[in-house]
Amino acid sequence: MFLSQGSGDLCNRYRPRTFSNVIEQNTVIRSLQSAVLSENKEQTYLFYGEHGTGKTTTARILAMSLNCSNLKDNGDPCTICEDCSNIIKDVHPAVIEMDASDKTSVNDIRTLKEGLGLRPLMGKAKVLILDECHQLSSSAQNALLKISEKPPKGVFFILCSTEPKKILPTLRARSQGHKFTLVSNKSIRNLIQMVATVEVGDIQEDIVDALTEVSEGRPRNALKNLQKAIYIGLGNRKAVLGSLDLGERDPELISLCRLVMKFDVTWREVVSQYKKLPSTIDAETMRRVLAGWFRSCLERARTPIEARRAARALELFVEIFPPVKPEN
Repeated sequence: MFLSQGSGDLCNRYRPRTFSNVIEQNTVIRSLQSAVLSENKEQTYLFYGEHGTGKTTTARILAMSLNCSNLKDNGDPCTICEDCSNIIKDVHPAVIEMDASDKTSVNDIRTLKEGLGLRPLMGKAKVLILDECHQLSSSAQNALLKISEKPPKGVFFILCSTEPKKILPTLRARSQGHKFTLVSNKSIRNLIQMVATVEVGDIQEDIVDALTEVSEGRPRNALKNLQKAIYIGLGNRKAVLGSLDLGERDPELISLCRLVMKFDVTWREVVSQYKKLPSTIDAETMRRVLAGWFRSCLERARTPIEARRAARALELFVEIFPPVKPEN
C-alpha cells in the first residue's frame, strides 16, 4: 500500500515512487531491481505494453534509482534525497522526459545527442525517457540506434511504447525489453477501495464494481475514473454510474459476471442475481456483454484455475445465449 503524496490529481498523488509499490508487474520489477544493483548496468531499456499499465511511472522510478544517493538494498530509490526529490518534481537537469509524438524528427534526436556527452550538473546518471517512441520517424529511430550502440558512460535510455512492432527490429534488439501487462481486477478493485477510503472514507460496492470494470486492468484509468466519481459525489449513485462509460454493461449484469467467477458461489446465488437484471436487457445484449466480459477475464487470468473457470463460463453463456441469426 502507498499513501497520498504531494498535490494534484489522484493519478499524480498516488503514482508509485518505488519499485515495491508498482502494481503486479512482478517480473519486470524484479529484473529492474537487480539491474540497478548490478555493476554492469544495461544502458538501453524498452518498456512496452498496454497504455495506463505503469511504463512511464516505472521509467521515472528507474531514473531515480540510477541517481539516488541513498539507494535501498532492494534497489528502491529513497525518494527523499536531493536527486530523487528533483526527479519527482520534474526539475532534475539530468533526467529528460520527451514525448516522441511531439519530437519525431532526426534533428530532434541529434539535438539530444549533443548534450549527452556532457557531465551532468547533478546526479550520477543522465536518463532520457522517450515516451511513445514508436512514433519517431525511421531516420530518427536510426539516429537513436547509433547513439545506443555506443552510449556515453552514465547515459541511459528508457524507451516506452504501446506499439513495439513499429520500432526498428535492430533498436528493439539493442534494448533490454520489459513487457507491461494489464492488471487483475482484484488489484484494480483494491486500488480503488484504498484510495477512496483515504480520500472520502467510504464507497458503495456497486460503484467499485463499475469503476473496476471500466478501468479494464489499467491503474491510471482506475484513478481517473475514481477522480471523476468523487467530483460528482460518491453518495449520488445514479449520477456516478451514469457518468461512466458502461455502454450496455448494466451494473447488475456486471455483478452477475463477478459472482459467476467466484470459487465458492452457489447456483442459488447466481439465480438470485439473475432475477435482479432489468427487464429492459434483451437476450442479444446479454449475450454480447457476458461473452465480452468472460473473454476479458480469460485474457487477464493469472492462474490456470482462473483461466479454466473463465473459459467454461464463456462456453456456458454462449450456449445459453447463442448469437441471433440475421433475418434473410
